[in-house]
Amino acid sequence: MIRGIQANAQAMNALMLQQDVEAHNLANQNTTGFKRDRVRFELFSQILRGQETLSPKPVVTTERTQGALTRTDNPLDLALQGSGWFSVETPEGVRYTRDGSFKWDAAGRLVDAEGHPVQGTSGALKLDPEAPGAVMVGRDGTLTAGSTPLGRLKITHFAPDAPLERGSGGRYAAGDTPAVAGASEVWQGYLESSTVNPVEGMVEMMSTLRLFEANQKAFRVQDESLSRALQELAR
Repeated sequence: MIRGIQANAQAMNALMLQQDVEAHNLANQNTTGFKRDRVRFELFSQILRGQETLSPKPVVTTERTQGALTRTDNPLDLALQGSGWFSVETPEGVRYTRDGSFKWDAAGRLVDAEGHPVQGTSGALKLDPEAPGAVMVGRDGTLTAGSTPLGRLKITHFAPDAPLERGSGGRYAAGDTPAVAGASEVWQGYLESSTVNPVEGMVEMMSTLRLFEANQKAFRVQDESLSRALQELAR
């Protein structure tokens, strides 16, 4: 009976995590470049009352599927077609993002929405104030103003299952994860939409809630049965 109570408690903890993840997904359904998180379960071995048992362990993973590209016609809105990441310099170090909502800052640097410099293959990308013509971005990430080259965006690729740590502002930290070779196209005047499907997310949350309530009911029944058994033993 105690093992059953523990199993229900573990299940409820996992379902609460799953509910939190889905709520976070739905809150970011309109966030540019947002990648949906999912909870999957891995089995781990533990010794319970002298017996080895397998219990599910919830693990949060990020789905790195391609989001739809939405046309904005803003010349500094950039989207990636492929598995690459834009690289930005933050106070915590280099971070990676799929949000290409860029702009020029007062110093003429290309920065993200929070003012972090966007990295090029040769350092920060800057606008030459004397360069004539509109800024154009090629599919290979090369920026030009008229006939004046401004540099090339640094697009970083990682293995599909490489661990990346989600941070604030839709940016990810790679840690010791190595970059790999890859190919992506840069689309000027487009932004990548979130990969969250709100209808699917709501259905998932309702299903999770029903499972939580079922485990909660089972937990309560077993707890009441254990209390009655202890009362009988005490007589």
